Amino acid sequence: MTLDRLTDEIVAHGLKAFPEATATSHTIKCVQEACEMLRALDEGDEAFAEECADVFVTLVNACELAGVHLEAALEAKLEKLKARTWEKQADGTYQHV
Repeated sequence: MTLDRLTDEIVAHGLKAFPEATATSHTIKCVQEACEMLRALDEGDEAFAEECADVFVTLVNACELAGVHLEAALEAKLEKLKARTWEKQADGTYQHV
């Protein structure tokens, strides 16, 4: 299945399953799922993959309700990321400088 088709199916399911949801409620859920994704790192690949999928599903639904075209936003952001200089932080993450 292509990413476009998958995204379309996620949106269709989200609109049907969560008819009163808003971009805000999906974003809150996305943050909750991201926390679960972080905890799942210690539970193994399958648990981590499932939480990654939950984050993506909630992100897609939030973008749909906010009127954000996710593919276009990702393409634009990637160009910005490529142009940045990155520095490793003490916690192991990277920050642009």
